[in-house]
Amino acid sequence: SSLNIAAFRLGRANRFDDAFGLLRLNEELFSGSSGMYVFRGNIYLMRGDTTAAAAAFREAVRRDSTNQEAKGRLRAILNAP
Repeated sequence: SSLNIAAFRLGRANRFDDAFGLLRLNEELFSGSSGMYVFRGNIYLMRGDTTAAAAAFREAVRRDSTNQEAKGRLRAILNAP
């Protein structure tokens, strides 16, 4: 989770390439993680890319159908005006 948090902080600082780089490293280390895709989706939202964010949240739900945060974020994107 430390890499996810660091990536989130980089995203908040608009350092998106660095944030996604950390998430790629985290994915290599923990390839089955659903939570990493939630962080990826949140960083895509920071960047304003709702299409990529929705895809990341869908992947999080695919990996863990009980991931309520991913489900909620996906619902919010799909119901946005």
